[in-house]
Amino acid sequence: MADRRVLRGERNAEAIAGAAIALIEEKATWPTAHQVADRAGVAPRSVYHHFADMESLMATAAQIQQQRHWNRLQRIDPDVPVRSKIEALVEQRCSVYEEISVVRRAATLREAESPVIAGMMAESRRALRRQISHAFPELSEIRLDAFDAAASFETWDHFRRHLGRSQARAKRAFAWLIASVVEEEQ
Repeated sequence: MADRRVLRGERNAEAIAGAAIALIEEKATWPTAHQVADRAGVAPRSVYHHFADMESLMATAAQIQQQRHWNRLQRIDPDVPVRSKIEALVEQRCSVYEEISVVRRAATLREAESPVIAGMMAESRRALRRQISHAFPELSEIRLDAFDAAASFETWDHFRRHLGRSQARAKRAFAWLIASVVEEEQ
């Protein structure tokens, strides 16, 4: 009996966090506890029963988001030709960035005021940089910095949102920018 209650509690907590993600994806802003409860089909007090505060709810939502999307960012073999490494990196990042764009923008808006979100954003940036430094060990530190900026979510978002480019055109520009940073080193 207790096992069922624990399992039901875990499912409710996951549904609440999933509702928070869905609301962020729809509205590109952070939802209130009442909005999350409504979406999850639970009473508002259930949100605080499962989570100490909205910060802990958002931490769980961020972990779910990470599990859903970031596993597509795989290590890239440093021994394959440079063009192949660039193509693999561009494919992976464009796919992930397109999927996470709304939630990532909302997280960026909260990053300065939320230690949990700031920590998770910092870790994602470190993971992205590790992917580059592993795949391109031949790059100097300054080229690595330039590559990191060129291959960032912010660059992708600039092409897609600020310049209004289609996904295909943004991907071409993204790939060209990254290639120009890497190939200059060769």
